[in-house]
Amino acid sequence: MKVKLMVFFILIVCISANAQSLLEEEITSNGQTIVKINLNNIFTMMEMSPTKWKNELEEASYESMGYRNNSLEMSKGNSLTGIHTIGKAPNTISTVWLHSGIKATILDDLQEELSDYYTGVDEGNLIYRFSKDGYGWTFGIKRDDRVEWVIVTVQSL
Repeated sequence: MKVKLMVFFILIVCISANAQSLLEEEITSNGQTIVKINLNNIFTMMEMSPTKWKNELEEASYESMGYRNNSLEMSKGNSLTGIHTIGKAPNTISTVWLHSGIKATILDDLQEELSDYYTGVDEGNLIYRFSKDGYGWTFGIKRDDRVEWVIVTVQSL
């Protein structure tokens, strides 16, 4: 009996460990749970295969919107709570938060993490650049009263 109980316990621990998401989530000011937009999550998403990335977002209740401009897009929310879309293409992660005037803070942590890498403004986007592990990372961030977005590109140096 002890052996069966021990095997059952080990199986439960293994299943729980495998089910744990690789992506950190946050709760927005209006109570919606979304994938947190920070450097750790962006690095993690960039390293994922498209299939693994899609599975991770589906586990976080995002739905596929199909491909647009070679980017698989996943979305969740509605016009009342805000719509959060994340896209993944080769060497690119993009995220758009349509919040219809709701006080948005989802990019605050990312901007804080990037503050030392600010290089200027290009077409209304705040641009941040840095190198990490032989790759050049570029972040373009735009925030206004209805929409916030980030486009991240990475290339070999």
